[in-house]
Order: sequence, then structure tokens, then C-alpha cells
Amino acid sequence: MNECVTEGYDSIVCSTPSLLGLWQGSSRAMCCLQWQGNRFLLTDVNPAMAQLLSAPVEQLIHCSFDDVLTADTDPTPYFWQALEGGQTVTFDHRVTLAESQYWFSIEVIPGVQPTVEGAVSNVLLIIEDTTERRTTEMALRQSEDRFRSLFEGVPLIGMQVYDRNRRVVAWNRASEEIYGYTREEAMGQLLEDLIIPDSMRDMVVQAVDNWVQGGMPIPADELTLRHKSGAPVEVFSSHIMLTNLQGEPEMYCLDLDIRDRKQAQAALRQTQLILMQGEKMSSLGQMVAGIAHEINNPISFIDGNLDHAKDYVQELLHLVKLYQSAYPSPGPAIQTALENLDLDFLQADFLKLATSMQVGADRIRTIVDSLRNFSRLDETGAKLVDIHEGLNSTLTILRHRLQSTDMPIEVVKNYGSLPPIVCYPGPLNQVFMNVLTNAIDALGQRPRDQSPWSPQIEISTAQKDHGHIVISISDNGAGISEAAKAQIFDPFFTTKPVGQGTGMGLAISYQIVTQQHRGQLLLRSEPGGGTCFDIYLPMDPEQQL
Repeated sequence: MNECVTEGYDSIVCSTPSLLGLWQGSSRAMCCLQWQGNRFLLTDVNPAMAQLLSAPVEQLIHCSFDDVLTADTDPTPYFWQALEGGQTVTFDHRVTLAESQYWFSIEVIPGVQPTVEGAVSNVLLIIEDTTERRTTEMALRQSEDRFRSLFEGVPLIGMQVYDRNRRVVAWNRASEEIYGYTREEAMGQLLEDLIIPDSMRDMVVQAVDNWVQGGMPIPADELTLRHKSGAPVEVFSSHIMLTNLQGEPEMYCLDLDIRDRKQAQAALRQTQLILMQGEKMSSLGQMVAGIAHEINNPISFIDGNLDHAKDYVQELLHLVKLYQSAYPSPGPAIQTALENLDLDFLQADFLKLATSMQVGADRIRTIVDSLRNFSRLDETGAKLVDIHEGLNSTLTILRHRLQSTDMPIEVVKNYGSLPPIVCYPGPLNQVFMNVLTNAIDALGQRPRDQSPWSPQIEISTAQKDHGHIVISISDNGAGISEAAKAQIFDPFFTTKPVGQGTGMGLAISYQIVTQQHRGQLLLRSEPGGGTCFDIYLPMDPEQQL
């Protein structure tokens, strides 16, 4: 090392072999600069510096620092800062070498050399190549920025990070939307206290502990979690376990909000079943109408000729009486036939027989009329209808069920004075059928150990103010629980055993009343106190309740 440069450094004694060996053998680039002619010139460089610059030492001596290390910024202020402050200064410097960008960490050690002309300003530079480290740091920072942008910016996917104790350490905006908790509210809270329903609490805690301690991952699955309000939240949840910079495990949860998809699927399934139910009811209506037509023809023939038959037989019997008067002493053969025939009983019983046949024919005609009224195939649009007629037709069709239980069900009719209203008779009869069928089922499921008790269905109708009527169908069954009441009109909900109900009857009835007729279908029930369905219908089809 040139002694003219290093003499100004109290801490450097280049005459000693140890320091000279450090200068020559160091892997870090070192150089000495001296202020000459308004610039800092290189007065000495070590072999590592020469290797860095790909030039021999002799070629670099007396070159300007700016010439050998081309940079975007001027390093001179740092040199003077070290000289004027008398303290070491370190700064980062980006330079261009062989058309490539490098980052250096430069340590500036000040020194002053006294001369005859005055003090000479010298600095010793220790240069460390930090390009790789800075590139790694920049890549890491960019990766963190990308992850942060993804974490915060992705919509619909709630992302949360939990520590090994299941406490929230990160909570993105989508999680705020899905679960209702702000980031400030969620941070530091336990997973099971925030979004896990009580029924899943122990299972989730055990699953996370098994993953953290035993490496058993939690599989991705559709879950029903909990909103801040307590409402259910349906998500598709997937999880991954990573290790943070401190070596601690962290669980990353990605929750995709699938409520819209679930609702769309439920709506599609409901629409499909409603269409199937409508098609089935249409087919049933056609079949019922066909059967009613086929029965009506022969019963009309029987009913139409029954009166004639009675007249003919009466005339024949009258003729027999005339013969008996004209011939009071018939021959032995006729006398034996009269005794075997028991003519007096035949004359008395025939009238009873004819009356029974007439009652049976009238009953069949009533059933046929009820079937035709219930099907209403010829009335596809809104018609002016007598509500009581539809109720009576439905009761006639359900007569076998009302009488076939262990205890026959009594039907009490409290019909008010109702004017005909404009409605869709076929669908409305379907509503009556569904509600009455549910009442019959409820009465059949009530325990028989409650006595004295007899099953009863009450049907009440009345005209209310504001231009609407109400049809109330109640039973004295076991009633409906609060949990079931909340779902009673939901598609596919049923309290019946598997295979005994689709859960669509009341859902379809609700749609018919509220959407097609613009009315209301309300439920009143208490456990042990029976159930009542109130059907409110506007008398004016343009009016909505």
C-alpha cells in the first residue's frame, strides 16, 4: 500500500506484515482515495478491487472513482460527510459494470495526511458486493407484496391465518364480508369462538391440534360455519399448514363463499320438483277426469233408468194384485209358487231396495262431481269460484283417509258467507289437499295415550275487511316445534319418516298462495296445542295482501 495514503490513518499501519497481508488477501474490495483537483482519485487498490474492476492495479491508480465505478448518483457527499464528521460512513451504491447492474455496500473510513502545503484529504473504502442479497430481498419483498395483494384483493375467498393455538393472525377483507367481523374484531380471537358452530366446536379444536401435533391434515370440504349475527354461512373450506419465519406452524384457511351457488342449486331443484309435481298433478287430473267421465256414463244410464224400473215393477205388482182379486183361488201350481216367492215380502222390500239403489247412484254421482271439480282441467285460467265447493270436493276425495284411521276424524265446518272469488281453482284445490293431508298425518302421529281425546279437523271461512277472505284449517294434533316452524315452508323439509313424504307439499302450497294468488299462507301452532294454517286470499286478483 502506498505510504503517502495510509499515513493519515492512525488505525492502519501498513508497515506491519499482518495488515499488509489483510490488504492483499481480503476477499472484499478495498481502495484508497485522495482529494485532488476537485475530485477523488484512486491512490491504491487491493487485488480484490482490481479483480472486481477487471483491470490491473497500475491501470487504476490516479483514476477518478467516478470513472471506474459508473453510478446513477454521486458518492462524493458521503466521502466529505466522513471527512468532516471524522466518523465512518456506510452507504449503498448502485453501479454499472460491464453493462450489468450491481449493488455495493461501501464503508468510508476518513483520514487526513499533513503535508507542507497543508492537510490532504484521504479516505479508505471497503466495498462489499450486496447484489445477490439485495436481489433476494427485492424478490422476497415483491413476493410479499404479491401475496398481500392476493390476500387482500381476492373477492369471495375469505383467507385467514391462525397460529398453533388457533388464534387469528391474519384476516382479509373477504373474510370480513363472509363472516361479518372486521379485522380489528377478529385479530387474536380463537377460531372456535368466531365462526365455528357449537355443534362443531370440539371436533374442530381436535382436528387442528391433530394437524399441528401429529401432522394429520384437515381435508377440504363444504362446511356450514357461523356469521357474526349467528346466521349459518356455507363455504367450501380448504387448508394448508406453513411455517413462519420464527419456525412456528401457521394454518392458512381459504373459504369460498358458496351461499349463492347453494341457493341457486336449491332454487333449481325446487323448480324441477315443482315442474315434476305440476306435471304429476296434470297427469293425475287427466286421469281423474277420464275416470270420472267413464264412471259418469254408466251411472247416468243406471240413474236414468232406475225410476222407470220402479214404475214398471209397481205396475207389474199392481197387475198381480188384480189377478189375485179376480182369481182368489188359483191352481195348486200357482199357489205353491206364491208361497215360495213370499209375494208380500217382495212387495214391501222392493221399495226399500229401489231407494237404496237410488242413494248409491246419487253417492257415486256426488263423487264423480267432486273428482271433476277437483281436477278442473277445463279451467286453466282464473275463474269465479265458490271456495266452499272446492273444500267440499277435497273432503269427498279424502273421505277414505278421514275414516280409515284407528279413530275416525271428525270434520267440523264453520263456513261463513263468502261470495264467489276470482282464483285458480285447480291449484287452490291442491293447496286444500296438501294442508288437509298434513292435518290428517299429524292426527295419525299423535300418541294415543292422551285421553280423553278424539281427532278433529275444523275448517272455518270468513270474509274480512279490506277485500279479502280467510280459510282456516286447524287440527287438534300434537302441534309443531319452534325448530320445525322455522322450516315448515322450505322445500324438501318434512317431519315424516323417510319414504313417506317429499317435503314439497307445503312449499308448493306457499308458492301457489303467495305468488299465484298474491295472498298469504300463515302458520299458528304450539307444541301440544294443535296446528292451524290460515289462507288469506284477495277477492280482487289485482290486489296483493
